[in-house]
Amino acid sequence: MLRFLLIIPLFFIKISIIGQPKIIIDPDSRQTGKLSLNDMVESIEYIPLETTDDCLLRTVKSFILSDNYILHDQGNKFFLFSRSGHFVAQIGNRGGGPGEFYNARSMHIDEKSKQVILYESYRKQLLYYNFEGRFIKTVPYDEEIQFASISNNYINDHFVIKSPNFGNTPYSYTILDRDFKIIQQQIQPMQFTMIQADLQVGKGYPFCQYEYNNLMHIRENMLNDTLYVINKDFSFTPKYIINAGKYEFSVNIRSDADLFMREISNRIVVTYLFETKDYLLISYSLQKESYGYYNKSEKKILHFSSSSGIPNDYDGGLDFWPQYQSNDQLIVFYDAYKIKEHKEKSNKQTPKGSSEAINRFEQMFQKLDSEDNPVMVIAKLKQ
Repeated sequence: MLRFLLIIPLFFIKISIIGQPKIIIDPDSRQTGKLSLNDMVESIEYIPLETTDDCLLRTVKSFILSDNYILHDQGNKFFLFSRSGHFVAQIGNRGGGPGEFYNARSMHIDEKSKQVILYESYRKQLLYYNFEGRFIKTVPYDEEIQFASISNNYINDHFVIKSPNFGNTPYSYTILDRDFKIIQQQIQPMQFTMIQADLQVGKGYPFCQYEYNNLMHIRENMLNDTLYVINKDFSFTPKYIINAGKYEFSVNIRSDADLFMREISNRIVVTYLFETKDYLLISYSLQKESYGYYNKSEKKILHFSSSSGIPNDYDGGLDFWPQYQSNDQLIVFYDAYKIKEHKEKSNKQTPKGSSEAINRFEQMFQKLDSEDNPVMVIAKLKQ
């Protein structure tokens, strides 16, 4: 997914009098909070991905998790690993032959059928592979698919997908059954007419999503400021209103491809949202990436003191910012060389975690080589 990095100087929060809390990101003011990783997490687990000539990975930017597997998108091929980090199989290759693809980006792990499913938008087809990497079949599929999440519990193996809004999209979110048949569509996005016809513009900013309290949460990143909870009956409940005031994308900007590209660095895009019992974690871009948190009890948003995310004063590891949330687990992948470089810096936080936690990080570090595959980091939240 294309992302423009942003930095945000500061937030200002307002709460709506009626309904959901209203969080307004205001880069013209700034307040730094004291929240750190030791305040938030109960434990951290490090899982280095197996490194062989058959599964050399670049930086992990796009991945999905199931109960027992991890699938990494490397652009021209996919790699399947177990949740313990063991390499399982390569999935597909770039090309035009059977089982090959030009631009597969949406992906799903189906543990019931032991299959990996990729969606290729160029030829509008679903590609099926088994867990050994063998190509099984191609199924034509006309609709654009951007998987928002696959829930292994409350949504009962149904897909939730996000439709790119090009002005005439009737619904933002679609729920599909296992055969990719539509069973529910919700939330009408803002309508507009494209002045310029480049439909790819803005496509890289579809949504934020996370799973918390066994419920999926999802928010569009343009022209819709509501964070929704998807309930067990597939209904949608508004939870937070999050916008950037005068730094929001307008219909005028979104509908004009040339104007959009000129204004993209001057507008705020919320890149990630995650939730804990006490906080809503928010990252957003405005020329650079910025990291903050909304304090639910104090009804305000603050900035983390680190420019890399949540300051790690827990075990001596890197400052932390997740890419994925599954209930009480926040997950990210870090390049091995970045972990090695971090140990050489002198401005690290003093660890406050247990001696066992500090020793686990040190033991992982000692076994790690800078050329190794990335390491999965799982932070378990305090209850």
